[in-house]
Amino acid sequence: MVRLALRALDAEEQTAAARERELMAAAETERRRQFYQQQRDSEILQKARLALNAAVEIGLEDRVEHIGLISLAQKALSVAMRTELPKPPDVTDIFGRLGALSKDRAEFAERQQQYATEATLKRTEAERLRSEASMGEIDIAQGGIRVCPVCRVAVDEALASGCGISLQSCDVGALNASISAKKATAVRLDTEATKAEQEANRVKALVQQLEPRQRALEQEAKSAQDDIRIAQASAQVIQEKVYNARRLLDDLRGLQVGEDSGASKASATQELERVRANLEAGRSRAQSAIGILEHRYRGVMAAWLPEGVAGTIKLDGNGLKVDAEFSGRGEVSTAALDSLKIVAFDLAALHMAVEERAEIPAILVHDSPREADLDSQLYAGLFDLIYDWENAADNPAFQYIVTTTTAPPEHLQSDLHVRLRMSSTPPDKRLFAMDI
Repeated sequence: MVRLALRALDAEEQTAAARERELMAAAETERRRQFYQQQRDSEILQKARLALNAAVEIGLEDRVEHIGLISLAQKALSVAMRTELPKPPDVTDIFGRLGALSKDRAEFAERQQQYATEATLKRTEAERLRSEASMGEIDIAQGGIRVCPVCRVAVDEALASGCGISLQSCDVGALNASISAKKATAVRLDTEATKAEQEANRVKALVQQLEPRQRALEQEAKSAQDDIRIAQASAQVIQEKVYNARRLLDDLRGLQVGEDSGASKASATQELERVRANLEAGRSRAQSAIGILEHRYRGVMAAWLPEGVAGTIKLDGNGLKVDAEFSGRGEVSTAALDSLKIVAFDLAALHMAVEERAEIPAILVHDSPREADLDSQLYAGLFDLIYDWENAADNPAFQYIVTTTTAPPEHLQSDLHVRLRMSSTPPDKRLFAMDI
């Protein structure tokens, strides 16, 4: 921006500078990419030599004295692809037999449960019938019926005196027949229950006979599943070897292509050199304006510091360099020196603006240009220099505004030159008459 304002930068140099920034950014990106690629290439070569058991001196291409890494990788891929995948065992027959056996065992278990349930029911029914028969049975010890099975009254008493409960007379013959029938039925049910229990035990024995066969089939199925897992794991290992061998070959071929295309990158370097030559030519064209600026800068320093000063302004690839050396003034600190250089440079630019040699208005504002350790005589000399400029022209062609906490020389403290006085107290003496 400073060079544009001082007419020390043309459009051609601006274009070249913008292109240089683009090329520099692209070059930095390419440098990082190449650094990463070099690391990756080195890792690929190291991995390939380790996988192919190749010596360090083995390169990508075949040589008379040895076979290259690419040929070794092709051979390794061919060997890996010829490896047969293990075939897992066929477990269809095993699981078919195991399913049929499980079905038979389930049927036997169901039949066993049916026989057991039948035996239990018949035993229960037989016990019920025997219980009912015993309630109306004669006393075995007396040999006759003493109690009526209907009303539980002694039969002899009921026959002698009449039954006061039942309206029908007891048929002892029928009762004996009923008791006998219940007993016979109970015996039959016991017999049938015994047969059902025997059949349940027989079926249970059949189920037990199936258990060794089932355990054997389950063990056979488990072994077959283990063989399947082993075969699958072996197949996965073989497939990974093929994948790794193919990937290694692709990586090595990629390295080969990268080596062949390395020469094409020289064009970018050549363009950068051409752009930098244009920048140097632009800086050469700007030397005329820089020379005028340097002449004005030296004039300001000489007029401001009559005791002697050597000032220079140079233009290089990093921009404008403003420098100054003061003879015999070793007490001037770095901060004060930098302040003097800035003020002198600004005044030189103002001078060029007055001469219409710069694209800036002839207005300059300095906000408290005095550093704390700047010599007071040098500070006062700044005001005298500008005052002499003003008096040298009938109609001053510039405006110079200085804000400072240090009073200017006495002859410049009039209301004509001091336009505003401020103080921290009271508040109405502050800028804008308020605390901001």
